[in-house]
Amino acid sequence: MKAAELRRWIRVRRLRGARGRWSADGIYTVVLSAAFAVLAVATSARGPGIALTVAAPAGAALALWAAATFGPLGLSRPTLMWVATGPVSRRDLLLPRLTAVLGVGGTTGLLTVLVSHAPTAGLLVLAAATGVLLAGVAAGIQITARNATPILRTLAAGSLAAALLMPRTAALAPGPAVTGVVVAAALLVVVGVVARLDRIRIGALSGDGAATLINGIGTADPGLLTRAAEERRWRGRTLRGRLPARSGGRAIVAHDVLAYLRLPGRVALTVALGAVPVIVAGPGTSPTVLLGSWAVAALLAAGQTTSNVRHDADRPTPARLLGLTGQHLLALRSALPTVVAALWSATALALVAARTGGDIAAALVLGAASGPALAAGALRSARRSLVRHDYPLIVTPMGVVPSGPFLWLAQGPDLALLGSLPLLIALATATYGWLASLIQAAMATAVLAGFLTRRPGAFRLKPLLHRTATVIWRL
Repeated sequence: MKAAELRRWIRVRRLRGARGRWSADGIYTVVLSAAFAVLAVATSARGPGIALTVAAPAGAALALWAAATFGPLGLSRPTLMWVATGPVSRRDLLLPRLTAVLGVGGTTGLLTVLVSHAPTAGLLVLAAATGVLLAGVAAGIQITARNATPILRTLAAGSLAAALLMPRTAALAPGPAVTGVVVAAALLVVVGVVARLDRIRIGALSGDGAATLINGIGTADPGLLTRAAEERRWRGRTLRGRLPARSGGRAIVAHDVLAYLRLPGRVALTVALGAVPVIVAGPGTSPTVLLGSWAVAALLAAGQTTSNVRHDADRPTPARLLGLTGQHLLALRSALPTVVAALWSATALALVAARTGGDIAAALVLGAASGPALAAGALRSARRSLVRHDYPLIVTPMGVVPSGPFLWLAQGPDLALLGSLPLLIALATATYGWLASLIQAAMATAVLAGFLTRRPGAFRLKPLLHRTATVIWRL
C-alpha cells in the first residue's frame, strides 16, 4: 500500500472523528488573530528594533531548542504502532512532516528579520534560507544521531552565547554571494535529509513532545498541556539518590531544591532566560519590547521551580499526610521560587544596567527586591486550574473569542506585574534609584504576603469577572 493512500485514509478518518470540533467562526478567529499579530510585528519593525546580528543567533537558539524539545520529526503512538512498523516507505510517511518542519524554519527566519531589521528582498531570502538550513540540520541530526537532544541543546546554547558576544550593529547587508551560498547549503541539506528519511530509527520518532503540544492546542486547554508535559518529563526517568535527613519545614524546602536540581535542563533554562533582557536591551530598543521580554523571561524563569506546587494543587492527598494545611505548605513551597526569582532578577537587571550604562548596584538591589512578586506570580500560575470554557464569549471585530483561556493566562502575570511595577518603570526609563528599590521591596513583599495569607473565599477574581462579562454581554 502506498504511503500517500494510507495518509489520505487516516486523514479522512480523523476529519470524520473531529467533525464539529472546529467551526468556521473558530478558524476565522484563529487566522485573523495570526494575521493581526504578524501585522503588529511588521509595524513595530519600522523602528530601530533589535540588531540583526544579535537577533539572528538568538532566533537560531530558540529554533534549535524547540527542535530538541518537540522532535523535530515525530509520529503519534498509534501511527508508530500500526503504520510505521508496516510495509510502508518511511520517506513517504515522513515527507509531509518534514515539509512542515522546513516551513516553520523558514517562517521563523522571516519573522526574525521583520522584528530586527528593515526587510529587503535579499535579506528576506537569506533569512528564509537560514531558517530552512537550521531546520534541515536539526532533522538530519535526529536521523543520524543516537540521541539528538543533547546535540541540539548544545548548538542552541552556542547560538545563545554568540548572540551575547555579537556586537550590536544596526545594519547588516550580506552580498549576493553569501545569500547564494546559504541557499545552496540549505538545498543540499534538504536533499540529504530527504534521501536519508528511510534510515531513521523508530526510536527517534517515539518522542511525543510535538503530539503533546498538538493535543494541548487542539483541546484549547493550556492547563492540560502543562500537566501532560510534566508527566512526560518524569515518565521513564530513573531517580537516584535520597532525600536529605531533614524534618519539618526544612524537608519541604529540601524536597523542592532536589526536584529542581534533578532536572538540569530547568537550571540551564533559568540561566539562559537571564540573557534574554540583555540581548534585547540597547539604545535602539523600544521600552515596550524591553519590558515585554523581561516580563516573559522573568515569569518563565520563576516558573521552573514550581512543579511541586502544581503537584500539590492537583493531588492534595500527600499534603494531608504531612499534617500541614494547604496554606502552610504553600508558604513553605514559596521559599525556593522567591530565592531563585530574586537571584535571577538581580542578575538580569544588573546586566541590563551594565549594558545601558545605568547604576549597577542600584539595579542589583532593585532586581532582588522584585523576587517576592515574581514568586507570587509563579505560585499563582502553578496553582491555576484547567481552562474554563463556560465563561461568556467576547465579541470583537475579529470574531467571537472565548474568555476562559484569557482569564487562565492572566492568573499569575497579574500579580507579578502588579508587584513589579516600580521595577518596570525603572526599566522603561533606565533610571535605577534606591527609593525605587525600597518601594519595590515593600510592594513585592505585600503581594507575596497577601497571596500566601488570603482566605480561599475572601476575594475571588474569576466570579467577579464572570459577572462583569455577563452584564456587558446582556447590555
